[in-house]
Amino acid sequence: MCYPLSVHSNRWIAVRLEFVGSAIILCAVLLAITAAVNSDVDAGLNGSYALNTTGSLVSRHRYCEAEKNVVSAERIVHCAKELLSEVPHELLDKKPSCEWPTVGQVQFREYSAKYRPELDFVLKDISLTNMSAHNLLEISMKTGICGRTGAGKSSLLLALFHIIESSGTISIDGVDITQIGLHDLRSSISMAPQSPDL
Repeated sequence: MCYPLSVHSNRWIAVRLEFVGSAIILCAVLLAITAAVNSDVDAGLNGSYALNTTGSLVSRHRYCEAEKNVVSAERIVHCAKELLSEVPHELLDKKPSCEWPTVGQVQFREYSAKYRPELDFVLKDISLTNMSAHNLLEISMKTGICGRTGAGKSSLLLALFHIIESSGTISIDGVDITQIGLHDLRSSISMAPQSPDL
């Protein structure tokens, strides 16, 4: 998906650079002609400098493109060497039932999380339980999380999907989500994001 966008943006900037270079050549030629009539300025020298302008602009663009490609490779190497792997997608001995979750009771017990080991906690010692459902009316109830920007609402959702590493436990219908496979967890629950991307 990103590659066609990169190609289109490169073509877009190449056309504009050629246009800017052509405009500079036109101005230089007009000024050289005007100056040649009134003075002894070498029109050929001015023209050759003007012609080099387009090549310089295009070569700078190629340098930027090469640097972008090197940075992409550098990031891939960084991710391959230094990122910790997630828990397995499936743990056959700890697989939840096919109907899980049925009630939707979520319980956080002394839960803390941070995005990277060197950063401060974004969630710290959270213990809460949403309402336990005892009949069909309560099963359809919704739980809302309110708070200011930066209060940790999105971080709680990321914690439910086991995207950020943490300490403490989160249970959904009595099943500790840190003890089951990622595929079993993420295929059983869903989230409507704040800013959806199409």
